[in-house]
Amino acid sequence: MPNAFALVSLATVLLLAGIGMGQESPPQISPQVGRTAPTITPATPAAEKPSWLPKDKYPTIDLSTLSYARASADQKNIQILKPAINTETFTKVVTVEGCRSETRQRTVKVDGKDEVQDFVVKVPFTNTVEVPYTAAVAAGVRKLDLRLDQVRAWELSGKELSSAELFKRLVKPTQVLVQELRAEELAKFKFQPVESFFGGVIKLDTIAVYCPQEEPKPSE
Repeated sequence: MPNAFALVSLATVLLLAGIGMGQESPPQISPQVGRTAPTITPATPAAEKPSWLPKDKYPTIDLSTLSYARASADQKNIQILKPAINTETFTKVVTVEGCRSETRQRTVKVDGKDEVQDFVVKVPFTNTVEVPYTAAVAAGVRKLDLRLDQVRAWELSGKELSSAELFKRLVKPTQVLVQELRAEELAKFKFQPVESFFGGVIKLDTIAVYCPQEEPKPSE
């Protein structure tokens, strides 16, 4: 019957052999204070990006701005029905875990006499707290009435549309993406094509319309 030392040695050899045959080494686990679950540290450095990740920057098209647009019959105006979004504040209850220090006392013998000493212990705790957060909430529809020469439009592929081309595309009510900019921003705005990022999930001839922001109404 093999002794215990031989069994342990055999298990160690098999473990080392398995790692050497291409198996990944076990992840490093960094300890956490209290009851928090341990964090698993990936073997690949965080700064090292996968080779399959696209090299270009992620575009900033906001799909929540999806709207309907239609050009007028006189080829001069455009009407946009855009979702109205309000930002509201809510609260949610979350659980907070941690450790606190508590001072306690104990009686010990010192030179044959009882002596009370203070000592500190770490005590885990769990609390529930209310945390505020904001969320976008649909609040109906906004109607924008604009002149065709006030707006600029691009296909997502990067092609800019002239007023005449935009009119042809908007003869019937058409879904477009709408972004409002200040007048000075709109004049110098340069659209960045998004085919490499959105090309697999959205048509590249989808129109992105950029229009001037509404001027705030003077207070009475």
